[in-house]
Amino acid sequence: YTHYVTIDNLSAGTEYVYEIVSGSKKFGDPAGNRFSFKTIPGDLVGLYAPNPILGMVDNAQGEAAIVYVNLTEGGVKSNVLSTLTNEEGNWEIDIARARSEDGTQKFSYTQETQVTVIAMGGNKGGGSVIGKVSTQPEKLKITMTPNFETTNLLADSSQIDTDDEGTDINENPGDTDDTP
Repeated sequence: YTHYVTIDNLSAGTEYVYEIVSGSKKFGDPAGNRFSFKTIPGDLVGLYAPNPILGMVDNAQGEAAIVYVNLTEGGVKSNVLSTLTNEEGNWEIDIARARSEDGTQKFSYTQETQVTVIAMGGNKGGGSVIGKVSTQPEKLKITMTPNFETTNLLADSSQIDTDDEGTDINENPGDTDDTP
């Protein structure tokens, strides 16, 4: 299964720790720990001129797919941006929001910067396409296939690992730490 969550009202420069629970299964990193992320510093938050890129997942109609976008310029990768497809399978993402992998600075790109796009759609699997910032939307078209392999396509492809079977939360009743 593939899930997508949007979290609002986070504080700048703050580390957040979370876990993923689905039914009686708890999912963590490869060592079994909770996941964490740190929001970008306050001085990087602000107004910017939007620069959307568009594409399509042609077999995502009626069922949203998650789209991940990563920019690569001169061998350096940006953080991973993500969005959902709409009812028709189209997607749009503002690459002006791209930051360095560690989030400490805005990511510099040109019209020739490589764009890696991955779509994941639950039972439909996934697919990918590589283009440039200047690539026309109809060329950033993805057809998802079962058993799609995501390894090494993004800055950190572990963010979209679909092989984790999870740990039954009933097997570790001692883990009651509710720290957010």
